[in-house]
Amino acid sequence: MGTAILATIATIVAGAVAGLTGWLTAKASAKGAVKAAQVTSLTDLEREAGIRMAAYYKGAIDDLKAEQAEDRAELVALRAEVKEVRGEKDAIRRELDQCKDTCRVLLRRTGPQD
Repeated sequence: MGTAILATIATIVAGAVAGLTGWLTAKASAKGAVKAAQVTSLTDLEREAGIRMAAYYKGAIDDLKAEQAEDRAELVALRAEVKEVRGEKDAIRRELDQCKDTCRVLLRRTGPQD
């Protein structure tokens, strides 16, 4: 009889362990399913929010793009103007150097005048 009782107790314990394991597995699976649904739901919400934001700000974005194109065109024009002004400055410096040379030559020819 002692063996039968031990076998019954072992069967009950094994059944309880199996039941507990099954319950824990189901609980973990349910948690995983809830978490997956939350993540998917958040991803969908973020995607929809992005689409709504893009539609809402489309006009502002288009305006900024147009302004950016104007700024780029203006920058090209300013760079050309700077290049032209630098050329004029270099020409004026060359002319000034020639004037200085002419003054030195004239000063040597006429001598210092007091």
